[in-house]
Amino acid sequence: MHLVYITPCTKDGLDQLPRLRTLSILFLAVFFQYTCGNAINPILAPLAARTGMSVVQTGLFFTLSSLVWLIASPFWGRQSERRGRVNVMVIGLVSCFILYALFGIVADWGLTRHPSPLFLFSLLLLIRIASGFFFSTVPVAAQAYIADTTCGMERTRSISLVWMASGLGSIAECGACLPQ
Repeated sequence: MHLVYITPCTKDGLDQLPRLRTLSILFLAVFFQYTCGNAINPILAPLAARTGMSVVQTGLFFTLSSLVWLIASPFWGRQSERRGRVNVMVIGLVSCFILYALFGIVADWGLTRHPSPLFLFSLLLLIRIASGFFFSTVPVAAQAYIADTTCGMERTRSISLVWMASGLGSIAECGACLPQ
């Protein structure tokens, strides 16, 4: 039996609204997650061209990581119920940092050591699939935290901050990749 915890929207519930500090932390966590998650996108085509990967292989980086993200979201929702919202967000942020650093290291290795394109593709795809698995941790846990601690219009405003952070994270990633 799965129990769902719902915060009652009473006058007492309104006293527990997240403070600006908490919303700022949630905003920054989601912003970081989306910036990391999208930072690889602009380098995939040049990386593929320089290492001999095909267009189909390049497309698989996007497709499979997104598919895993979709499948993993309910799992991370359940984990945020069991382990706690903050713990799941920390898991996501740490894994994002590690996996995208690893992607960069392996990509650099591929450019300098010239392994077989299939071997390099396989390594990078495994990292990208793993990052897709962990990517949904932060947005799922952030939304669940907001749902637990807000009511009515405050909930709507707070959830919109999560999606504003995701959009800005995607934009910031693109800006970071512009030629200097």
